[in-house]
Amino acid sequence: MFEVFRCRQHLPELFEVLHFLNMPKPIECVLIGIMGGIFAIATSYSTWVWAEEGLIAHSSLHKRTLIRFPVQISENENLKGTLSIPKKINPGIKLPVLLIFGGFEDAAHVLDLVRTDFQIALASFDYPFEAPRRFEFPSSLKFLPEAKALFPKSIRGIAELVKILKKRSDIDPKRVTLLGASFGAPFAVAAAAYDPSIAGLVVVHGFGLGQRTLENVLLRSWIPRLGWIAHPLAWIASRLGWYYLDIPAPESLARLLRANQSVFMITAEKDSFIPREAADALWTGFQNSGAQVTRTAMPTDHLMPGSDKIIDEIIKQIERWMSARGLS
Repeated sequence: MFEVFRCRQHLPELFEVLHFLNMPKPIECVLIGIMGGIFAIATSYSTWVWAEEGLIAHSSLHKRTLIRFPVQISENENLKGTLSIPKKINPGIKLPVLLIFGGFEDAAHVLDLVRTDFQIALASFDYPFEAPRRFEFPSSLKFLPEAKALFPKSIRGIAELVKILKKRSDIDPKRVTLLGASFGAPFAVAAAAYDPSIAGLVVVHGFGLGQRTLENVLLRSWIPRLGWIAHPLAWIASRLGWYYLDIPAPESLARLLRANQSVFMITAEKDSFIPREAADALWTGFQNSGAQVTRTAMPTDHLMPGSDKIIDEIIKQIERWMSARGLS
């Protein structure tokens, strides 16, 4: 029975509130799990990153020029957009562009992670939500509305970013590709589904079955601390969290892709974050679309900080695929 009650030490402030209300101990733990789970879902995405820390040593900014500009998503809100272009561009060349969305790092940092000698523009923007690194009850609950607004704001931001880039004289509007890695995958899938002019979509360690995926993410964190009670808590929290965040099912959006679009999906055979059935569900969605689809699996785990060699191989595979599809 000790495992049932040890969860109080992880959210002490919430526990004290519930204890003051004199609730039965099992109900206390369930409520702690639900509240903490919803917040964890909204913030744990910040650990699903494009291996940011491990690639700092591979900086390529000395070969590229960074351009900052606003990306307007409403009358009162702009996102911070960043475009990275080669300093040396062959005369008369219109560059293909790769829009990259991964973890919660700033756009310039994310773009700096991609080492490529291709004549290609890279673009992204800072997400309209900065996830706090630590849950503190009740003050952290104020971030939940921002987390809920993250998906629709980001989709509007991608659409606006695409418009801005297509207006540039040095960008080829027919060779626009989105790359969504891990947490960024649902954004990229949705944006490509809503805009048929986006020619290419690359999904790295993406997922369908959002509730099941979030449940797995929570279990990775909670089982070592909570034991068996983590399973029912994670099941409840993931369902409530997905319902609250109101993100469309990625596998359903995948089915909306058109015949003029190409998809490259890269999965990790040993992925400890994304359940196999969740990756397969997204792939099935792509297969049931009109798009030209390709999938490859690598014998690796999910992208983690320090995954330098894995990232290098992923970039090489993306470059080869883009060349084959006429996107680079």
